[in-house]
Amino acid sequence: MNGFRSSQFSPWLISALLGLSATTACTFGPRTGVLVPPTEEESTVHDARAEREAENDKFVGPKAEWVTENDADEGASGAESNGEKNDADTFELGWAKISLGERPPWLSGKTNEFAKESTPARVTSQWKLKKSIWVGQGYLGQAAFTPGEKGVVTLSTQSGEFYHYNLAGKLLKKIALPDFEEFEDVEFAVLREATDRVQLIVTRESGTSLLDLESGKFDVLTQAPAGNVVDYSGRFGLYGFGNRSISPQSGTLQFRWLTGELAASFTCKERPDDWALSADGKTIAIQYYPSNQTQVVNLETKKIVTTVTSPKWGGSVALSPDGTMMALGGEKLVLVRLPSGEVIAEDAAYENNIHDIRFTTNGDTLIVSAYDGKARSYTLPEDLKKLSALPKPQALAHSGSANVYAIDLSREGTHLVTSSGDKSLKIWTR
Repeated sequence: MNGFRSSQFSPWLISALLGLSATTACTFGPRTGVLVPPTEEESTVHDARAEREAENDKFVGPKAEWVTENDADEGASGAESNGEKNDADTFELGWAKISLGERPPWLSGKTNEFAKESTPARVTSQWKLKKSIWVGQGYLGQAAFTPGEKGVVTLSTQSGEFYHYNLAGKLLKKIALPDFEEFEDVEFAVLREATDRVQLIVTRESGTSLLDLESGKFDVLTQAPAGNVVDYSGRFGLYGFGNRSISPQSGTLQFRWLTGELAASFTCKERPDDWALSADGKTIAIQYYPSNQTQVVNLETKKIVTTVTSPKWGGSVALSPDGTMMALGGEKLVLVRLPSGEVIAEDAAYENNIHDIRFTTNGDTLIVSAYDGKARSYTLPEDLKKLSALPKPQALAHSGSANVYAIDLSREGTHLVTSSGDKSLKIWTR
């Protein structure tokens, strides 16, 4: 298995290739708060990338590679082994040069057919706080449920430590990143296809690795690009990796299957602050800076669907599960009809900028986190095409005005986790 410790890491790869039940929740990329001043609890922000010596930043871990569909063929190498084509289908649209792999985001492939799952039932009841977890460290920019919603994981980019809790708030594991520099750009994604043990894909400028929480071991994923963005795409076995640069304002985005195959890559002339892939994998929305435009592209037809001006301080975008609506966040929340690009509703009652936006799997609820100490939950109509105004949201508050960062939802839409600059996680149920 090309360097994987087979006793620890092979099972999830084999299971992914055999086709576990797909998790089709609509998922959206990481968010950035570079334009928003921190709260009092997090008042000292450093650019961890500036003037960093390359050798001091080098992360060395056990060598490993993502498995390919033809892993037994030792003669496969280079572009052939990871699914890329030498004559890649490449085109330019808007601010991005786009290349599609042999297995683009909307195809399931030969060895990994997507399972059909029924849409979860609608849930319109109010959220109730189930558990407040005191982490005790700042900059909890990410928080996510583990598979099956058995626990939650967060990362403090102040301490450089991962924290794994069960839903009762018991700390199960704390793991420090090797050679971590305070406020370094690090992001993680829970490996949703691994159900036997909790594993994370961790990306930083020095490399991307697989972290097994049970053993605490890191394995370098040589075919996954280094960067400062990683997230689940919403397509079973497909993950997005990004590298946002501020000098110049530009970046890259790459989607890879767990089999190692390239699905699509984007070289962007502006900084791609956030992205959202549609449930069918055919459409992507990318929010760009400094133009502050969000561009929606149909990857299959190679056409721009619409271009929309994001709200001021924009940096968040989400697509509804049925693909008829796009939510944009900045100094206010804006809902846009697709494919027309028509603005159909807004909520400007935010005391600070929006950080993250998520739709539930069935589209019954829109969750928004913001830097004013609250997340907000909007109940949506069953037929999103009938939406013409946003209802009054339920406020889900943390302490004072501390930034609320991450939000993650269970597939059924009955569990929610939020993280905040008050150094805590909150688990909500309905």
